[in-house]
Amino acid sequence: MSARRVRAKTIASAAGARLAEGLAQAPFPARSAVALTEALAVLREQRAAAQQQPAAAARPERAPLRGRPWRVRVTRPLAVGIALVAVSGAATARSLWLAPAGNPVYGFNPRLASSAPPAAQLDALAVLRRAQTDADRGPGVAVALNDINNLTSGVRSDYVRVLERTAGGAAVLVPVERRDASGTGVTAQSAIADALCVYYPFSGPASRNNAAACWSTQQLLAGRAVAVIGGRAYGVVPDGVASVVITLGAQHESAAVSGNFFDVPAPAGAGSAVPTTAPVLPTISFSRSSG
Repeated sequence: MSARRVRAKTIASAAGARLAEGLAQAPFPARSAVALTEALAVLREQRAAAQQQPAAAARPERAPLRGRPWRVRVTRPLAVGIALVAVSGAATARSLWLAPAGNPVYGFNPRLASSAPPAAQLDALAVLRRAQTDADRGPGVAVALNDINNLTSGVRSDYVRVLERTAGGAAVLVPVERRDASGTGVTAQSAIADALCVYYPFSGPASRNNAAACWSTQQLLAGRAVAVIGGRAYGVVPDGVASVVITLGAQHESAAVSGNFFDVPAPAGAGSAVPTTAPVLPTISFSRSSG
């Protein structure tokens, strides 16, 4: 590999690293602009480096074709530039997805995290082990991520997954490094490290929003990762669970599990305002698949 190509590869790698480290901390509107600036800087540096090389140093026996190498060389910088400009999808093939998390109108910037969920969560949830798809980064997901507020920090954007598409929008799993304590009384929720949060769409009196319910690994494994909103009971269960029975007093509802997720009409009397761990929340029991 020529010295110029080695230099181009080094510059591209450094640019990708700067994007992944710095832009994860920036509000979303700034990320695309910074990405474009970085891409243009890479192109300028590589073109300047190419022009500074002595003409005799590159294949002197083909000196009459001096004009062609520059046109050929620029295809690689252009490819690098395109990859960096398309940073709203991914900075590089193996780098952090710069997801539009938080709402700049309210000053919410929950920060992105390149860390993976704990091994216990990855072992328990096939939905996290599968590859992220274009659908997991689609417009419906952006709507859900827009409702992440500052109770959340460290959004593990590479592990965001669509669990289901409802009539109101996508139900989205968002693993995070931390979810702060919130609420008081029966609606109180303790702080959760390495939280598994589901953003579920519902229609309020004046607008459509995404309700957030977050659980710990222990709650997931114990069958307590369940929430109720707008007359729906939904939640996340570990691998191997084929169906659940949701119970509230004498009321029972059965639900099939798909992709570690269930969603069913809530039993009569279940809470319907805010996802909580309050006494009105139903319990679930697992029915595991055979084999």
